Amino acid sequence: MINLITISRERGSGGRSVGTRLAQELGMECFGKEIVYDIAQSAGVAKESVEKYDQEHYNKWNLIIDSLRISSHFSPDYGFNFNLANIEPEIFFTEDKYLQTTQEILTKLGNRPGVILLGRGSQVIFKDRKDALHIRLVAPLPVRISRISEMLSIPEKEAARNVAELDKSRASYLRNFYSVDVNDAQFYHLTINTGQFDYGQTCEIIKHAMKFF
Repeated sequence: MINLITISRERGSGGRSVGTRLAQELGMECFGKEIVYDIAQSAGVAKESVEKYDQEHYNKWNLIIDSLRISSHFSPDYGFNFNLANIEPEIFFTEDKYLQTTQEILTKLGNRPGVILLGRGSQVIFKDRKDALHIRLVAPLPVRISRISEMLSIPEKEAARNVAELDKSRASYLRNFYSVDVNDAQFYHLTINTGQFDYGQTCEIIKHAMKFF
């Protein structure tokens, strides 16, 4: 019996839509970007401090520069009134702390019955779970660009940049935190092209796959 579903997805392939719909149809809970707020609350830092490490914004070089800026006390945000006591939680919220907190929260959520997790390395964290189904959603680039353009009400040229940036960020996140290629098939039971199947059909395919466990 499947108690946990992880969904890895290309930008614009419908991960959030499929996850939400699947949760409603199966009576499960779906967690994605909400996890950022849980991490921030658990670590006692602002959600902006979490977001810079999160898969939607992950950029290794920016993190290195940010770390150097803060440790050198050269931040214009603090100026001459710099007070370590005021920003101590943010200073000590490092990549390692982010990863530790994220894994703790995902593990806690994953231990609940009937949970769907969107990204954040969940397919790696739970790769050995016998009651977990790991899904990868993909779609042709033009389809994904069109979807993001419509969803965000932006020109397709801007949507193309958005898709490229998010795909790169998510791939870098998985590579840097878990040394894993996001497209490595060994971490998924099923890859679905949502350019060929609509979201309803995609949910039906996933539900059918669950019957084999």
